[in-house]
Amino acid sequence: EVAREGHRRFVFADGGELFQRMFFLRGFENLLIDLLEDRPEVYALRDLVLGHCLERIELLAESGVVDGIILRDDWGAQTSLMVSPAIWRRVFKPAYARIVTAIHEAGALASFHSDGMIAGILPDLVELGWDELNPQVQVIGIERAARELGGRVCVRADIDRQQTLPRGSPADVAA
Repeated sequence: EVAREGHRRFVFADGGELFQRMFFLRGFENLLIDLLEDRPEVYALRDLVLGHCLERIELLAESGVVDGIILRDDWGAQTSLMVSPAIWRRVFKPAYARIVTAIHEAGALASFHSDGMIAGILPDLVELGWDELNPQVQVIGIERAARELGGRVCVRADIDRQQTLPRGSPADVAA
């Protein structure tokens, strides 16, 4: 369809997930224990999943019609990251750096989505070079998100799924 239209639309493709795929394969509790104990196997699993993401990005690039690639990894619980920022930086930040580089080398914009309280890694996400972030702004707090991200990266904020969508009136949701 894109080729038929002369590529007049922005094509946004799914690059997969890293952390979520790892716990889908290993089990959430098992993966958290592996991370806490810094087991070598966690790096082997990360690298296998990373390889899959990089292959997927390469295939998307070969299509010649992809403008942006998004990765989706929900890192935040309601009040904090699911792992410490130190673990995230040691295990996952280097992998995300490779992903962002691969997306940019493919000539696409790099986008990252995460729900939950991810304020502890916002500066890291900016440093990695994501072109767009889609955090759950209402959990982080709009003032904090503006302070951490304003002027540094494009932010795609969603409707408030914490209060407005489940508890708001139809008029609140429409507004």
